[in-house]
Amino acid sequence: MKFGKCLSASAQELPEDWRQHVVHYSHLKKCINRIVAELEEIGLASLAAGYSDESIDSTQPLKLIYSFIGTVKRFKSFPRLMNSKALRKPNLIIPSGTSITQLIRAQPLALNITLPTDSEFFGNLSGSINGLTKFELDMKEACSGKIVKLASLISHTASPYSKDIIWMVNNRVWQKPQTVEKTREQYQWFVQEITRLSLAKKFRTRDSSKALEQFMMLNRDLLSIMQFHELNQTAIRKIIKKHDKRTHLSAKSWFVDLMAPSLLFKGNLSKALLSALHSELLIIIPQPDDYQCPICLSISWKPIRLKCGHVFCVQCMIGAQRRKIHDCPLCRAPDSVTEANTGNLDVPRMNFMKLYFPREIKAKQKEIDYEQAKEDVKVIGINSDMDGGCVIM
Repeated sequence: MKFGKCLSASAQELPEDWRQHVVHYSHLKKCINRIVAELEEIGLASLAAGYSDESIDSTQPLKLIYSFIGTVKRFKSFPRLMNSKALRKPNLIIPSGTSITQLIRAQPLALNITLPTDSEFFGNLSGSINGLTKFELDMKEACSGKIVKLASLISHTASPYSKDIIWMVNNRVWQKPQTVEKTREQYQWFVQEITRLSLAKKFRTRDSSKALEQFMMLNRDLLSIMQFHELNQTAIRKIIKKHDKRTHLSAKSWFVDLMAPSLLFKGNLSKALLSALHSELLIIIPQPDDYQCPICLSISWKPIRLKCGHVFCVQCMIGAQRRKIHDCPLCRAPDSVTEANTGNLDVPRMNFMKLYFPREIKAKQKEIDYEQAKEDVKVIGINSDMDGGCVIM
């Protein structure tokens, strides 16, 4: 399927009021056909393709120089026809016996050419880009407001004292997407997980159900924004490529430099909004990853804060002291591990972790108990690492 039809089909998946802002690819494609016809009509098709006209003296081949004039909001193409000596300093001395006509023909010439259809093409394209930039700015403002409201609502439902602590688990099922396809897969997986676990039915407060509904709507909006942005970027890139291929006018480099300040080219709106969503919610909901032990990479339960300030779980510190490790494993602060004792236990941090991460702490405690049991059986002479079942002494 050709890109024009794919673009029309994909645009139908967007909200109805968004479709009018999609780049009019088919109309711009027709403009390119008219540009080609215009170049052929004025005899510049061969020059644009990089060839010299046979009727022109080979000692003074003409060159077609193509550029843009104007600003981001309003610009047009500016083709000029000049000979190869145009960049040299002209001869201002008129030899005797030389006519003015002969002199004009001999001097380097530059001729500005007007291509109405080319100007129309880039006028329509620049208008579409400026409209897209304004539309995306409006969407960014609207979605940012929704994110702030959602963060305020979740701040009450995600409290460890609230009856609904499901948000403490839900916020870890999203990942930052890279493409529209991956985003859609992650969103569908997230919806399936909510249905499979019946999370919506487990909410006990109305605010939690409302927050989940708003969160799902916001994710759908982000998915649509990402698809909208990618469609327009692809359409613009392809139409410029087609323009250069059909007309042989090198517009790509000039156009990209001219439109660089535009929001559509400067950054990805969906990624900016997704980053804002993550930052707003991560401020509200503590993450277990921020409380990991740098050695075992699990939650640093019973956190030991060394004199250098680095925090490790008690199990790793006990193991480090048994292996005669004296310095901090991270910054190599002298004797930080050796001097650590029960006074280095970070009680406020431990209470905070107990409040917010009960599941992680329970799993960590099981791991600690298992390791302790292995140490105990080694003391009585049993090798806990032996394969097989029961051993009769």
